[in-house]
Amino acid sequence: MLTKYAFARVIYCLLVLLAFSLTAVAHGNESLIAFGKACLAKEAQLQRTQARITDRAVSNEFNRRDTFSSAPDTDLKQNQREKETLQATLEECAANTPNSAFCHQARQRNNELTYLIDKAKTASIKEHEEQEDSTNEENIRRKFDENYARFIAQCRDSDAHYALIQNPTAYQAVCSEEGNKQSITCSFF
Repeated sequence: MLTKYAFARVIYCLLVLLAFSLTAVAHGNESLIAFGKACLAKEAQLQRTQARITDRAVSNEFNRRDTFSSAPDTDLKQNQREKETLQATLEECAANTPNSAFCHQARQRNNELTYLIDKAKTASIKEHEEQEDSTNEENIRRKFDENYARFIAQCRDSDAHYALIQNPTAYQAVCSEEGNKQSITCSFF
């Protein structure tokens, strides 16, 4: 038979164990809740990044089509050769008959060629910049894909995610809002 003192000690030990187990559960819930909220924040950040990448890709595609359609019809080298050939005619005109109709036409063609050459050079520079942007876009997309894969591994395919989904208290704390219920973090698969 237990004495009152021994009985009190047993009750005290049971209360201490119960308090520790409740504290452990509470801390377990807190860590799962923190995990879930961190995953939701990462998911929202990835969605914003995805939207920016998509918007930028659409904008760049539109700009590429616009640039392509406004590309000059003549080749830059051909125009440069013609301008070099025309230079001799302009020098002869300046020396002999600068006000003749022929010289006026030669000067007008020289101005047209100068414009076309400048336009082609500008288009070439723009095309080079777009190629650099395209490489940049590919790098940004690759980094996004890597970050997304890490997010999926951590926040959907991990043991912590499974524990969050299985713990009603933690799940309710993280996924109670309507928008969160549709997230990857709060999904059951």
